[in-house]
Amino acid sequence: MNDKLRIIIGLILYLAMPVLMAYIIAKLFMKNEGKILFIIFITLIILEIIAVIIKVVRYNKNK
Repeated sequence: MNDKLRIIIGLILYLAMPVLMAYIIAKLFMKNEGKILFIIFITLIILEIIAVIIKVVRYNKNK
């Protein structure tokens, strides 16, 4: 049951995050807040790189 719950949460995040980000970006574009958009994008890129590093470490640990 734990794996099913993790899959459901993952799918919800996978589907909800692009919608949420599109909403935030649209609101910020309407207010001409370019600096905040830049900070958000850089933060997302950094978080994605960290997530990939963690996945690689876990994968190599399991081998």
